[in-house]
Amino acid sequence: MKKTSYITLASTIAMAAVATVAYAAGSGTKSANPEMGQIGDPAPMLEIASWVKGQPVDLAEGQGKKAYLVEFWATWCPQCEKVIPHLSEIQKEYGDSGLSVVAVSMEEKEVVENFVKSKGAAMDYTIGLDKDQQTAMAYMAKFGLNGIPASFLVDKQGKIAWVGHPADPELETQLAKLFPNAEKSEAGDSATKPAPAKKRRTLGGSGSK
Repeated sequence: MKKTSYITLASTIAMAAVATVAYAAGSGTKSANPEMGQIGDPAPMLEIASWVKGQPVDLAEGQGKKAYLVEFWATWCPQCEKVIPHLSEIQKEYGDSGLSVVAVSMEEKEVVENFVKSKGAAMDYTIGLDKDQQTAMAYMAKFGLNGIPASFLVDKQGKIAWVGHPADPELETQLAKLFPNAEKSEAGDSATKPAPAKKRRTLGGSGSK
């Protein structure tokens, strides 16, 4: 049951984007179709059915004050689980400067709640459940993506500044540009940052581990 919505979404994306995109970890590949999403586009609203962890997030309310890292993930995705410590570290390092990490899943509420509970403080960022695939369609489908984990960096002007795998070193470069005065932890990212995977999991759950 928990994979069904992803299989459905993958099919929807294929129709909406004409062809699905083979998306290697960290590549940030996008379709050249001008109707597809582009860096610099206004970030769509987050349509969330319920918040599993953290306070509700409204991108419009945060405009001019906060930036966001919106990640699409699933409990059954090994690569998604692998980047959890890295995302928590990002939240820790940039949270005081105005960044909120928001992870969005389309799975059943009980499944996600149990998973998040099992992770405890190790999963230290906001987590929400997508409402009828609306958020995934607005982000993933718009950019022609069907692989997870996938992250969208939204700057303080409410625009998409970067798209890619959360373990991509380029994300750190983009965060440093947005928050040049952020204080880095003494340990840095080396202990928590996973090496980019060779392949992503597809939204249907059939990708390589």
